[in-house]
Amino acid sequence: MVTKRVFSVYVSRQYVSSIYVVDWSNSGIIPYSKFPMSRVEDIEVSDPVFSALVRFRARAVSRIVGRDAVLTLPKPINVDTDANYCIGGTFISLPQSMGLSDYLSLIGKLGGMGYDVRRSSFTRVDELIEWCLLSRGQEVK
Repeated sequence: MVTKRVFSVYVSRQYVSSIYVVDWSNSGIIPYSKFPMSRVEDIEVSDPVFSALVRFRARAVSRIVGRDAVLTLPKPINVDTDANYCIGGTFISLPQSMGLSDYLSLIGKLGGMGYDVRRSSFTRVDELIEWCLLSRGQEVK
């Protein structure tokens, strides 16, 4: 019961955020974790989207807000990333199971729909948001 109560507080506070996370990795299910941070001694301990909701008060959405979007890498793969990917406020968390061809196809499709898509070097959306906030000189809690 406590878990649901704590989680509902984070979700209900989403409306104050200007950071959006599109979660195409979990089909609308954001797993709860007792750890809000992403890693403990280099071991992943929480879902990236849940960590983004808790730590940065990100707002979970099902589609891109605005015209700019930043993609995480689905997994460590050898692909060129953009140098200036910390633009806009919509970050897309991609599933670890996505392959390189699907990743590149997604970038092409989103670009064809008029979105300005940037490829980051991060695989976790919470770490990407933290990096972008720090690079903008914003406070990270």
